[in-house]
This record gives sequence, structure tokens and C-alpha cells, in this order.
Amino acid sequence: MGCCGQKRVALRQQNKQPSVRHNSSASKSIPIIRENVPFKYLGSRAVTIKGAVTTRRYTFRIIGDIVYVDHRDAASIMAEPLMEKVKEK
Repeated sequence: MGCCGQKRVALRQQNKQPSVRHNSSASKSIPIIRENVPFKYLGSRAVTIKGAVTTRRYTFRIIGDIVYVDHRDAASIMAEPLMEKVKEK
């Protein structure tokens, strides 16, 4: 009979689930790349906004200042007054 440590290892391996599942019909999977989103500040005073998801602080110093925001925080930054999402060309 094995010791407790071996039982824990066996249990972990038994419960281990794959983190990514691929469609069996697809021969190659294409990773999804998320980019940072540019935002333009329209206010007259410096402001720092904390991202809702990453909790990263984004500082806009002057009117027209453009700051690139993590795509996960984009919705919360967009909800702030005086913020405008910069359109990509």
C-alpha cells in the first residue's frame, strides 16, 4: 500500500481536466490574440482610472492623451465620462 503522498498524486492525475479543448474535426487551432485598446481622454484635468478586471491603473494626464488599455478593462474605461475609444485605421 502506498503512502498518503502517492494517493494525493494519483487523485490529482485522475481529476486533471484539459484546460483547452479542441474540435476533433479541426486539424489546427488558431490562437485568439487580444490587443490593447486605445482610449482618448477628453477632460481638462489629469485622471487615473483603475481597470475593473485587471485592477491596473491607467493615467490620462492632458486633454487628447491616448492610453492603451488592456482589452479586458476596455468596457469599464468606456463607461467613464470623457473617454473615447480611438478607432483603428
